[in-house]
Amino acid sequence: MSYEILLADGVVLLLQITAATFKTWKVWCIQFIDSREVMLYKCGDE
Repeated sequence: MSYEILLADGVVLLLQITAATFKTWKVWCIQFIDSREVMLYKCGDE
């Protein structure tokens, strides 16, 4: 899914978020328009 984020300084960032589940891990891959990429993950119940 694609999203727009409005930052506090008025700049709008476009990003794309994809989500997946691997065994018990939930993983989100966030890709910014300038080709930077961040992976967030959650393991366990907390």
